[in-house]
Amino acid sequence: KILKQMHTAPTVAVLAYSHEIYALIKAADLVICRSGASTLAELIYCQKPAILVPFPHAAANHQYYNAKILEQAGCAVIVPDNDSLSAALHLELSRLNNDKAQNVLTQMHLAYEKLTIPNPMSAAKNITQLLRKL
Repeated sequence: KILKQMHTAPTVAVLAYSHEIYALIKAADLVICRSGASTLAELIYCQKPAILVPFPHAAANHQYYNAKILEQAGCAVIVPDNDSLSAALHLELSRLNNDKAQNVLTQMHLAYEKLTIPNPMSAAKNITQLLRKL
């Protein structure tokens, strides 16, 4: 139901898997996605506000804990994947799509500056340099 509503909205794009995820995330004002490590690395690099829907069957609930880091920093909102997902997504989209939402989205974007985790795009390079010193 919510996907049909979102798909017909002129400012919303519902997309399947893409190999061009970086370009799609970069172009978005708000991203709705799962919260696997690679997805969050893309969000962090692009510094995009997000509604995160952790996969409820992920091992040790790790997607929830991944999402919690961005939520606590103010970069994202968590919406559980349960029977009320449609209503919860609709509520969050309504909240973030009003006259005051631009300020909220800006604050979510700026909240990435508070994260104390390594930049995912330079982390591999830094690890390589540290290993070479051993």
